[in-house]
Amino acid sequence: MLRVSVFFCLPHHPWERGTNENTDGFFRDWLPKDKSLDDAIGAEVQKAYNSLNRGLCKRL
Repeated sequence: MLRVSVFFCLPHHPWERGTNENTDGFFRDWLPKDKSLDDAIGAEVQKAYNSLNRGLCKRL
């Protein structure tokens, strides 16, 4: 039998998921908090989405 440690994150606790917080930070580089996502045009959102998907993420 394998001995594997498992960690479950609580719902509505994004700070427990490092990748989640990191991705939010990268996304906010493209679309600052003072700018509403409702006001963002589709091209801006798609550009940010493509950039995030092409980038390398550190994960353990």
